Amino acid sequence: GSDNGAKIMDCHGEMMAHSWEDFAGELANASEGEDVAKLVKEFAAKETIDLSSPSIVFVGRDTRKSSPMLRDCVVKGVLAMGGKVYDHGQVTTPQLHWIVRSYNQNPSLFEPLTGVDRNHLKHYNQNIADAVAELLDG
Repeated sequence: GSDNGAKIMDCHGEMMAHSWEDFAGELANASEGEDVAKLVKEFAAKETIDLSSPSIVFVGRDTRKSSPMLRDCVVKGVLAMGGKVYDHGQVTTPQLHWIVRSYNQNPSLFEPLTGVDRNHLKHYNQNIADAVAELLDG
């Protein structure tokens, strides 16, 4: 069946342009025989992305049965392209958006980064708690 579970966000934690969503769907639904590297290279050329530039990719997943397989594919692809991957495990979409945005605003908050890191959710939870407290105080 079709799976649209792959979401790609920009460095500000916001959703990417619709063309990236379409690309994420193509990758998520690619058959084993398809040349994923070819899809990536074609998309990079179309979007003028420098594939030699270092990259850090934060990965999260939901509860769908397909999520671990999609995560594994993303991890293998990023590593094959020379990037670094940080897996945040099972998280909500807003949590992953916050992690990406916060990392790019203040990377020191996330040091040291490890391969699988759920500690960043404590910062997310504290941020939500602080916002609720401020709202109630106001």
